[in-house]
Amino acid sequence: MGSSIRSKITKNGINSYYTIINKYYRNYYQIRKLMMSSQYYSREKIENLQLSYLKELLRYSYNYVPYYHYIFDKYNIDIDNICHIEQLSDIPILTKHIIRSYADKLKNIQIPEDRFIFNSTSGSTGISTCFFSDKDNLKWNIALDERRYNWMDVDTYERELWIWGR
Repeated sequence: MGSSIRSKITKNGINSYYTIINKYYRNYYQIRKLMMSSQYYSREKIENLQLSYLKELLRYSYNYVPYYHYIFDKYNIDIDNICHIEQLSDIPILTKHIIRSYADKLKNIQIPEDRFIFNSTSGSTGISTCFFSDKDNLKWNIALDERRYNWMDVDTYERELWIWGR
């Protein structure tokens, strides 16, 4: 009986959670649909989709993230000429040193400050690295979690144990 009550409370909590997601995270159900359908795409279709999203992300980064605008200009990176994922090697690797040195230049200038979430690494290499995430990213994480549950044939309402650390 206790398990049944817990299950109902959990399901009601999860349903309320998805109501909030739907209200505040526009496009969530489109993203979820993409996550669920894309797992069955052919390799070629996935690679084309990856390239399309990559170019869209790079264009957006060039236009709205000052650090990437500077880097793309400095290294003469023409987004329209990117035809293969392998061409990512033309873009310098973002290191912890760069993140620490240019944190403010790595923030999207179109995102209001209240949408940024402050994060940091554990510091296992000796120094913790601080960075910002966008609250809007939560909808992607939830959709990916749902796909993961689907792969494992696990009900969304079942308990989980997460272990991490140094």
